[in-house]
Amino acid sequence: MSRHIEASDHEALFVGHNFPERLADLGEIRMNYVEVGNPALPALLLIPAQTESWWGYEAALEPLSEKFHTFAIDVRGQGRSSWTPGRYSLDNWGNDLVRFIDEVTQQPVIVSGNSSGGVLAAWLGAYAKPSQIRGAILEDAPLFASELITTTGPGIRQGMGLTMALSHKWLGDQWSIGDWAGMQRAAMGGELPTWLAKGLMAMATAADGPPDPKVAAENARIRPRVRAVVLQRDRHRQRVT
Repeated sequence: MSRHIEASDHEALFVGHNFPERLADLGEIRMNYVEVGNPALPALLLIPAQTESWWGYEAALEPLSEKFHTFAIDVRGQGRSSWTPGRYSLDNWGNDLVRFIDEVTQQPVIVSGNSSGGVLAAWLGAYAKPSQIRGAILEDAPLFASELITTTGPGIRQGMGLTMALSHKWLGDQWSIGDWAGMQRAAMGGELPTWLAKGLMAMATAADGPPDPKVAAENARIRPRVRAVVLQRDRHRQRVT
């Protein structure tokens, strides 16, 4: 079995934040979280999207604390929570949260999850212990796109599964390769379907906040070539069809 990786093994990756971070020992893993607000208020559990962290909720924690006893977490494999190569699944993530509610919040929670965190919020609504969940908020949860076999539209093998395979190839297990620029070129240069490549480019262009200067420079450098490749592929498909 692969050795679990703890935050202390890669401390240099992290930066400071406005709220103190804590670790809850849940048995197989240690889960990183922040806690804000009066314990007498209703409990709110925030679950970030895939590859993200509780940090994405940082700006919202102060206003939320006025009405909620708020917990924002890093799921296993993200942020300062334990990294467990080969042990990532909805059931493992979900059961971590069941134990977190039992041992840390110790009261029923309203759960809110973003993207894949929304899928976990739905999982908790279905499989958590009785009375653990007061309500579930699903923010842009890819419920159908997370299925292997769907009644309509692409499943995970045709969508996010392709991007996960790409990131594994170019970034490596636990980011052991880290060739971000190479992954971008590969994504737009033929290793992803045209429709998915276009969607990812649109998402990157519309990202909120000031871009990282190095990433912005790399994007500006490769964008003309990316567009040329995508256009060439579209023309080729039109000729074939």
